[in-house]
Amino acid sequence: STADGVANSDTLMIAHISSDRHVTVLSIPRDTMVDAPTCRVWDGATGQLSDQTYPVSSGDKWHINSAYSVGGPLCTTKAVQGLTGLKIDRVIGIDFAGFKNMVDALGGVDVCTPVPIRDEDSALDLPAGRHHLDGERALGYVRVRKTLGDGSDLGRIERQQAFLSSVAQEATSSRLLA
Repeated sequence: STADGVANSDTLMIAHISSDRHVTVLSIPRDTMVDAPTCRVWDGATGQLSDQTYPVSSGDKWHINSAYSVGGPLCTTKAVQGLTGLKIDRVIGIDFAGFKNMVDALGGVDVCTPVPIRDEDSALDLPAGRHHLDGERALGYVRVRKTLGDGSDLGRIERQQAFLSSVAQEATSSRLLA
């Protein structure tokens, strides 16, 4: 069975930042099928977990991004740990407004696109080349999917990883992470 909801996560990434500030990122496509974890029900509007456990049966499978709508960050962490076997000790959840604010707090982020990007869904129109993006345009950039490449999440994941690398470079050069 699949848990469907409006609060599904858009992007899942595992990032490891080493002591020498080297960043390694693993992206998990949002449609990856996982064993449904046992999680308490989460209210996305309040950010609170209830005492009620979401009903799952042995063998139930979900798209991994459904874990967020069911049990919030804790359930998503359980799903990622179950898939990868990795221990996740810190979680950062950023909604669209938070993403834009993060980029704006850095003073924008540089990206380079080899082809023009014109995407009505994300309200983005960029010629090929190097661009300095504010939060609003950066959000459009990382969300473009249908108008670039084959329209799958894989091209978007590649752009998101490159963007995250630019964010990390900007953050470390500004000594934000130090």
